[in-house]
Amino acid sequence: MNKENGNFVGSSVIYGYRKNPEDIHKLIVDDEAADVVREIFNMFLLGMTKSEISEELNKREVMTPALYKKIHNLGYTKPKKDNKWNYEMIDRILRDENYTGTLVQGKRRNENYISHKEVKNPEEDWIKFENHHAELVSKEVFDKVQEMLKVQRRSTNKNDLLSGYLFCADCNGPMALIKGKKNSYYYCRNSLNKKICTKHRIRQNDLYNKIIELLNLKKLDDEIIGELNRDLITKYIDKIIVYEEEKVDVILKYERKIKGM
Repeated sequence: MNKENGNFVGSSVIYGYRKNPEDIHKLIVDDEAADVVREIFNMFLLGMTKSEISEELNKREVMTPALYKKIHNLGYTKPKKDNKWNYEMIDRILRDENYTGTLVQGKRRNENYISHKEVKNPEEDWIKFENHHAELVSKEVFDKVQEMLKVQRRSTNKNDLLSGYLFCADCNGPMALIKGKKNSYYYCRNSLNKKICTKHRIRQNDLYNKIIELLNLKKLDDEIIGELNRDLITKYIDKIIVYEEEKVDVILKYERKIKGM
């Protein structure tokens, strides 16, 4: 396959780049969009929040990536009618390793040939090629931003044990805890607030039990873990990903991943 040979195969080019007219499988820098990408990283490093960055770009009437691609015929997903930058757009750019010069492909795949529904691949199945194209930000800057994003993520909701650690596999958005009379469930926040993701859920107690079982399988603690607490989560866990049908992946701080159940 082309993408396994280091060829860019997307129909819509990465914002900040264009396809090389001499070889459409290679990327060259799009100076106008690249300047916006670099500025987003710089503003975040200076302490601006993602919402503040989006507000600043909107105030200056900077075109969103989708509209920019449409106008310049770069392949695009139909933009929202208001053409406004938002929190998610900024977050997506800040987390995109492609801007370090590493080509990252295979993040998503069609679930089957009938529905053509796209689902997210686990990170170990992504295809990466370092030094594939010119970087827009250095690896050092990118890594610093990822650390800053983790700090922000950890401080969102002190009342929820898994706040800042739990993410939807389909859209990478945070999961929200909804408490009911008998049971509490985690839902993808984007499916609740913006209706842009599937409305899958997992019961809180079932999720806790899955995480405890996965941690005990690795024998990470001197004693058998019987109950989750914030100290255990902070010590061992980097990220928890929830898939449809209540499948869970736990990404550890010191190991690659425990595959979900």
